[in-house]
Amino acid sequence: MQAFVSYSKISFIIFSLLIMAGCASTTNYNSVENLNSSENANPRLIIMPIDVELSILGATGVTEVQAEWTADARGFLEQEITDHLAANNSDATLFNNDVQDIDSVQAQPEKLHEAVGYSILVHEVGAVKLPTRPKNGTWTLGEKASVLKEKTGADYALFVFMRDSYASAGRKAMQVFGALVGVGIPGGTQLGFSSLVDLNTGDIVWFNRLISSSGDLREQDSARETVANLLDSIPSA
Repeated sequence: MQAFVSYSKISFIIFSLLIMAGCASTTNYNSVENLNSSENANPRLIIMPIDVELSILGATGVTEVQAEWTADARGFLEQEITDHLAANNSDATLFNNDVQDIDSVQAQPEKLHEAVGYSILVHEVGAVKLPTRPKNGTWTLGEKASVLKEKTGADYALFVFMRDSYASAGRKAMQVFGALVGVGIPGGTQLGFSSLVDLNTGDIVWFNRLISSSGDLREQDSARETVANLLDSIPSA
């Protein structure tokens, strides 16, 4: 499976999900209700580095990543996710880039999570079902996820992928013009998905996607609302 997903494919997925979702929506699936088990009464969770990009949407629909917005959003998301999990009674810590070997441990699982996540959006949440996939089959990052367990000592890893765009003045003008002539021109869009991975098997035991035409990750209060939606129904410890 290719880890790289082209912008055109991302745009198609976003457009398709917006049609299904309307203004804002979350959809999740999970194979466990609680992370506790007889073998693991106090599971540990590692929060992987947030894969987030914030962009400005130009008049022609081309996006340009904004580094300062992205850095602020990453900080807000890390804080709000940590707080949310603590309130959920989860023993969760951020992946420590200074201690753990990020090059060999984190980079590949993060790219793989993006690719698998988009597959889930299309084939699990979306209408394009895989004919060879068994009903209620398992999505997985594979056995290599166990390397994260060896490096971090965690039992589960939380992966978060977020893309958020904001309409420029030119794009807003295009939207006004489109409305006058009866053509709908979309503005900024917030798309994200999160996965909880069992590091013993690499299986994704919980997945949730968020699609919204509103929300602002440049502000902490709004980021808190986004995290609440993105982590909706995550299994508790």
